[in-house]
This record gives sequence, C-alpha cells and structure tokens, in this order.
Amino acid sequence: MAADKDAAKRRRQARNRQERISRQKRIEAARRSESARPARTAAAAPAAKGTGLKGSGSKPTAGKGAAATGSGGLLGKLFPPRPAAGAPGEGGRPSRAQPSRSVPVEVDDVSGIRGALLTRMAQPGGRAALLALFVALVSAVTLLGFSVVPIAAFEYYGETVVEASADGEAEQTDLVARFEDADPVTAGSGRLLDVADPIFAIVFSLVPIVISGIAVAALTKTTRSRTLLVSALAAALFVFFAQGIGTFFILGVFALGFAAYQSRKADAATAAQASEG
Repeated sequence: MAADKDAAKRRRQARNRQERISRQKRIEAARRSESARPARTAAAAPAAKGTGLKGSGSKPTAGKGAAATGSGGLLGKLFPPRPAAGAPGEGGRPSRAQPSRSVPVEVDDVSGIRGALLTRMAQPGGRAALLALFVALVSAVTLLGFSVVPIAAFEYYGETVVEASADGEAEQTDLVARFEDADPVTAGSGRLLDVADPIFAIVFSLVPIVISGIAVAALTKTTRSRTLLVSALAAALFVFFAQGIGTFFILGVFALGFAAYQSRKADAATAAQASEG
C-alpha cells in the first residue's frame, strides 16, 4: 500500500513538472513572437510604400493585403503596430510595457477542501484574500444577527415624513402634535433586519462576501493580479457609499489591497526572472 502511494505521488510530481515546463515554453514562445512582430511590420512598411506611389495608375489591393500598408494608410493610422516593451516610443520615450500574466503556484497533493485551501494560501496574496473573505462573513453575521446598527439615526426624518403625509394644514398640525406627544424610541441600536427591509439587508450583507469570493476564486488563475485589484477598488467603493454600516468591512478592504500588492510584486519578480533566463 505504501509503495502504491509513493508511485502515485511520483507520477503526480512528474506530471506537474512536465506541465510547468510546457507552460514555461509557451510563455517564452509568446514573448518571442511579440518581440518579433514590430520588426516584421517595420520591414513590410517600405515595401508597401513603394507599391503605393501616386501616378502609377494602380490601386492598392483590397482585402488582407490592405492591412500591410504603411503608417500613411487609413488602417495604419487606426491600428499602428505595437512596439516591443522598452522600445522608444513617441518623443523618444520608452513605450509602456505590457502587463505580465500571473503564474499560479503549483502545489502537490491537492484534494478536497483542505487541498483547495492550501493551494490558495500558497498563492501570492492568498492569505490576505482569505482574510478578507473571513472578515466579510463575520461582517454579514454581525449585521444580521446582532444589534449594532443605530436606530436613532432614522428618527431625524420622522417629523418631515409626518408633515409630508398630511393632506391639509389642519391635518398636518394634528399629526405633528400627535408625533411630538408620542413616546420617542430610545433604543440605541438594533439588527439590520429590524431597521431595513429584509431583502435589502440580506443583499447588503452579501455584497462583501461576493467581492471577496471572486478574489479568492481568482487566486489560481492567470488574471489574479487584475482581479484582486478590481476587488479591492470595489470593496473600497462599497465601504465609502455604505457610510457607517460599511465600516464593518474596512479590514477586508485593506486585506484585498495588500493581496493585490503581493500579487503584483510576485508577477514582476517572475517576469524579471524570465527575462534574465
């Protein structure tokens, strides 16, 4: 039994090693093709200019050949060739480098919930993203199950609502007098379900969970850095527009921002190592 487990583990390690080698070869091939593309386009430009002189009586060929015209053509102006990373651009300044894709970290023996958790914890920014998801769950449970939402904040508009609901001045005076004579609500706080519509309360509590869940799900994908950055910005907007209630998720915003920073830093190190190799 032990020999079978060791053999299966060796086969799995060999398969993972082969996948890593194949992925590295594809990345290197893509970089070579992108660096060679501007050179081919620049070499084809003089030839295209030579065939498009005025007075020759010939018209440029329509179709796929028209896309190979120089920068003076309409398609050349609309779709100029993309320079390679680091090549001088307009005004002699270096062109903007293309963003590198994230490379997920391979983890052996991934199976079940524990394996999925370990895989995501091994990714750059994985622990911070999982922390944000945990904070979102705690925030939702706190808002829905505990008396943490101030009720007194909703009493400020009480008299205004009473005045607006009256049909005439006499009825308005009577309603305002009855409103002022009524016993005020002195409770300091309550559950979100008590002060808001249940559907709104549930949806409001699920928003941070959805944002953090998308970030955690993207940890093992090549779009990890971009998804983490977008999730951090979305969480920050949620906290900003939710005002005081959204502060329960403020720690999750910082966690997602730190996760995006760690992922970007790891991608930059991987790209530098690949260029040196």
